[in-house]
Amino acid sequence: MLVTNWARAWIVLCALGLTGCITIAKSADGVPRNIYVGTTMSSTGPVPLHVHGAVAIPVGHRVEIHVYYGTDSSEPQFEYPLIADLETGIQYGALGHFHEDFSAYREGQLFEAQVTPMPNLREHSRWRGKVLVCNVLFTGIKRSELQTTLLIEPMPVKAGPSR
Repeated sequence: MLVTNWARAWIVLCALGLTGCITIAKSADGVPRNIYVGTTMSSTGPVPLHVHGAVAIPVGHRVEIHVYYGTDSSEPQFEYPLIADLETGIQYGALGHFHEDFSAYREGQLFEAQVTPMPNLREHSRWRGKVLVCNVLFTGIKRSELQTTLLIEPMPVKAGPSR
């Protein structure tokens, strides 16, 4: 069933002019819940991007979104993109983007993370855009989790450095 939904979603995105990748994240009961998009854009409209954590990027800033493959799989990690604010240079990402995977994590632990993404990351896709809306939400049963929703107007990716 997931493959069928994925294929239908892919066809819709292609019809809209989006090229690149898509996945449908499933909830614990296996029901498709959210669509995550990573593209090399030629879109005709804004793209919503839902990510875990607080990614407070001001409206009007240009961003670059990177989706990497998992270190232990050939599956792209759409739920954990690396988002770079091109105006400030701030990068928002998961621990695995800046530090080797660590299985013995203790609550509150700090890591000596790299200042640039890990060199062994395999990029699946990359796209740029301008932030139109940024909402940081408190979610979860006790509102102890954070989620960010960005509405991004796609821009063409140019060759050369990110900044």
